[in-house]
Amino acid sequence: MPDRKSSIADRIRAKLGTGDLRCIGPKNMWDGFGDGNPCDGCGEPILTTDVEYAFAIIGDLIYRFHIGCAGIWQAELKRHGVT
Repeated sequence: MPDRKSSIADRIRAKLGTGDLRCIGPKNMWDGFGDGNPCDGCGEPILTTDVEYAFAIIGDLIYRFHIGCAGIWQAELKRHGVT
């Protein structure tokens, strides 16, 4: 369960630091409505009323995000020099 006291940016930075989110840019991206899977950024479910942004990283590794979480993740990748 995510720590609600930490910001989403803090959670994403922590996941990048521990390797739970890889510091690798996506190869492909697509979107669609969520189906309840947890967001890889904030940990909250991506509901059927939310748009889910999915990013193929390497192999079968796919990250799923809410739009705001995807933006923060991409900004953090750029901060780490990943384009």
